[in-house]
Order: sequence, then C-alpha cells, then structure tokens
Amino acid sequence: MKLIRRALSRLDNDNRLTIPRAVRDALGLKSGDMVSFELNESGRVILEKGESSKLGYLDAPASTLEEWLSAEDEAAYRAL
Repeated sequence: MKLIRRALSRLDNDNRLTIPRAVRDALGLKSGDMVSFELNESGRVILEKGESSKLGYLDAPASTLEEWLSAEDEAAYRAL
C-alpha cells in the first residue's frame, strides 16, 4: 500500500485514540466499523479495517479454558 501521508493522533486520558480523517477515508472506515491492530516484531502497528467474522477465532480458546477457572484449581495452583 502506498503511503498517503503521516498523521498524528494523541491518546486521551481514557486511553482512546482518534483515527485521523485521512486514514479513515483511505480505509473506508465509518462509525461502528471494526478495526484490527497487528503489532509486528519491529514494533510497527498495522491498522486494517476489520471484519468481525474474521476475528471470531480470537475468542475461541477462552471457551476451552473455562474448566480451569474453579476456586479449587485456583487454590491448588496458587503456589506455583
């Protein structure tokens, strides 16, 4: 993708960030759209217009770990 231009945005006190208009326009983002962030090894962030159907896999492991959330397990493994 061609670099359109650099844009800055400041993180507010609630840790929210406004995506600059030039970036929103280039990605075709509108209110309510999903946005995905990918952090690569060099510390650069790739921001893309996300689709919730493609991001569902991120929640899948959580449902398989519920069996480990009991008070008994917490007590048994606390000292590890």
